[in-house]
Amino acid sequence: MDLTDYRERFPILAKTTYLISHSLGPMPAQAERRLAEYAESWNTRGIRAWEEGWWELPITVGDQVARLIGAPPGSTVMHQNVKIAEAVVLCCFQFDGERKRIVYEEGN
Repeated sequence: MDLTDYRERFPILAKTTYLISHSLGPMPAQAERRLAEYAESWNTRGIRAWEEGWWELPITVGDQVARLIGAPPGSTVMHQNVKIAEAVVLCCFQFDGERKRIVYEEGN
């Protein structure tokens, strides 16, 4: 499949050229339906939606990303934001030695 074969999945591309690199990009046609499914699940299942699939979503999406980057299944996970992902990595270090600080970005 050629990359241009995916073009029809993004409705805005039929009427405009989308050359913005700092956004989410053009919205896939399926996104609206998927968001409606999420809202319906939240509306009708409430807290039960977590045990009916939401809890596994970071791993499910991580496995999809893993395929794209050539990583094995179960080795990639998604997080809510960069700060949470950083906290997960940083909590792996022990601070019981002489060095008790990690500087991972200027200003932090």
